[in-house]
Amino acid sequence: MKDRAMGIENELGVMFKDEFGNFSSPENDVLSIAQIPKDNFPSKGGMFGGSFWLPNGGRVYIDMGHPEYASPECLRLRDLVAVSRAGERICAGMFLFPTKDKKYRQLFKNNLGVGPEGTEGKTFGCHENYLIHGYKPDDAIMHRHLIPFLITRQILEGSGWWTREGKFSFSQRAMVLENIASVQTVSGRPIINLRDEPHISDREGMSRLHLILGDANMLDWSLYLKFGTTSLVLAMLEEGHIFKDDCQNAVAALHDVAFDGTARKRLVKLERHGTLSALEVQEFYLEKAKKYISITDFMSPESRMEAHETVRMWEEALKAIRNRDTGWMLGRLDWATKLHIGNTEAAKLGPGDPKAIMDMKKRVDILYHAITDTRLRDRIYSKWGERQLVSEQEIDHMVENPPADTRARPRGLFVALCAAKQLGQEQNIFVDWSKVRYKNREISLGHPLDKDNPKLEGLMRKLLQNFNTL
Repeated sequence: MKDRAMGIENELGVMFKDEFGNFSSPENDVLSIAQIPKDNFPSKGGMFGGSFWLPNGGRVYIDMGHPEYASPECLRLRDLVAVSRAGERICAGMFLFPTKDKKYRQLFKNNLGVGPEGTEGKTFGCHENYLIHGYKPDDAIMHRHLIPFLITRQILEGSGWWTREGKFSFSQRAMVLENIASVQTVSGRPIINLRDEPHISDREGMSRLHLILGDANMLDWSLYLKFGTTSLVLAMLEEGHIFKDDCQNAVAALHDVAFDGTARKRLVKLERHGTLSALEVQEFYLEKAKKYISITDFMSPESRMEAHETVRMWEEALKAIRNRDTGWMLGRLDWATKLHIGNTEAAKLGPGDPKAIMDMKKRVDILYHAITDTRLRDRIYSKWGERQLVSEQEIDHMVENPPADTRARPRGLFVALCAAKQLGQEQNIFVDWSKVRYKNREISLGHPLDKDNPKLEGLMRKLLQNFNTL
């Protein structure tokens, strides 16, 4: 089993909160990086190439009006969870400043905005990136192997959503996806995005898989499962353990599964295996993964341990869903935790006004994803603390430090050095995922798993020497 780099991009929802605790959409608010007060920027980062690059190797920018945090490349799942949580803290601090009319923006890590009268507003994404070996994102074999898994994965990683009519969905994103694969991201949104990115163009046989179907996760377990299970399914594809069946109703099944609260309805039509439920599809892939990790070779003991941990968690989660074990799911699976909290709060209102009950659930829907004010998640973890996978210390560390085993390490060190020593204006420095530039010298960052970069480290030593002689 080959190691792979992984990363996550979270576009963040923005709303305003008044003195009475009511939320409203910022319909006419034009947000830009230039508005952020100087003191709100992380001290060890800097504006390079139009984005604010962070010492952890990631970046923050504005995408179509939404703040977006793109994590650094990660090799380890635990690091990915920690850098995702670190991104919440970074963005919450950066965008906490008053507007001209003294309102404060509230940031939410969700995927559907709430418009006037509680209607569903704009949609925005949570995107996953995976280094893949031997396949291109548009490969039909890869699609055949991945699609049944991806359209049913929402029962593990979905963050949940109530429609105005009171229906509950496993996934927010499922409702806005329209195609299996395309280059689009706004109209005709696909499950697999084919937009080309030259992040790894210097190595043959490798590509970036860009998935835009997943929900933004607030709980560690859901995020770990999303990336862990998907990485294992990709590894099976790369080593020839291919799911050789065509899904005949992929997009329709994605939508139908979202509203099947039991995950037991047979909605996924496969050419060879017949019509299966989301739970049955996931159990099929799980059994394949259990056999796979028992026979494959791993590149390190850490990779072996991580694969076995993923399978254990995957099996526990599917067992809980099959047995309808809500107690196990709380604090682990986002959709189940949100559903429980919403129903509990609504029950306190009694059997009265249906609109008031629905308004309460929609309010829980919003607050569940708050990152400017995390009191709801804090209460979840105060009750089920053992279900938080990464510690507060790990999250704090990833605010200012890159993962140690990817090219995020040299990038983050370069960003921190430029910020600390104030090495020139933005036009003298350029930072990107695949390269950096200082004045006229450009250095490739190489393969995503290249944690060492002698050329860049040599440049940084020289810059430090020059600075110390001034």
